Order: sequence, then structure tokens, then C-alpha cells
Amino acid sequence: MISPVGKGSQRLRSAAHGNLAVLPTRTVRMGPRSFAVSGSTLWNSLPVELKTMQIQLESFKSKLKPVLVLR
Repeated sequence: MISPVGKGSQRLRSAAHGNLAVLPTRTVRMGPRSFAVSGSTLWNSLPVELKTMQIQLESFKSKLKPVLVLR
């Protein structure tokens, strides 16, 4: 359902940033609300520092909170 960008032979800059591939949808009404689309889109909108750091879960949560409050 969810896979990293550039999983194949492609070397994309977004793959180095920890982005996920956003799958195309066939339906206009329900497609963008599916987990595969909305989860990938939300993850890709996070700052690069949060996606690429190797940190503990509690530290990740505390750094994520201010980012999500702004949305």
C-alpha cells in the first residue's frame, strides 16, 4: 500500500528525503481520503529533519507536535 519513492532503478532526490509514493486513485470522491493517499501525503508534508533522523519515539512525538498544530 505504501512504498518509498524511487523504489526501482530511479534515483530521485525525494527518495533521499524519506518521501513516500502517493498512489493515483480512480475515484474523485473517496480516493484522496484513503489511507494510502492521505497518509503518504501527510508524511511527505513533514519537514525533512523529522523523516530522516534516527531518534527515539518520544523525541519524535515531541518534535512532531508543533508541526501538526500549525496545520
